[in-house]
Amino acid sequence: MKLEEQCVSLELAKRLKLLNVKQENLFYWYKFLSGEEFQIQNRIDIKNSLVIKEETYSAFTVAELGELLPESIQHTGYWNKIWTAKTQLGGFRVQLGDEFHYEKADKEADAKAKMLIYLLENNLIEED
Repeated sequence: MKLEEQCVSLELAKRLKLLNVKQENLFYWYKFLSGEEFQIQNRIDIKNSLVIKEETYSAFTVAELGELLPESIQHTGYWNKIWTAKTQLGGFRVQLGDEFHYEKADKEADAKAKMLIYLLENNLIEED
């Protein structure tokens, strides 16, 4: 499986950075000073490269996003569990409660990132 399939998309990585999610991960989306396309790179390799620091975003992995998402949240007086499932059509669904809210994406990392963004934007959780 390619690294890009295990990491959050560049678009969602940018949104997570705007929401002040900590940018301390193993992999990053980065852009060279030479203006090449964005690439995912190990943080050790980035330190030795000429990259545009403002154009560096954490490329959260599925596991890292799993650590950032709470197991459940309390909302409207009830505890709502957060769970992930593969859909019949091949994508992924991250569900909050039985019918409260869900996010879908082709990649598990993107589905989890969308749920984290939803929780942060709706003040259902606070970022550390």
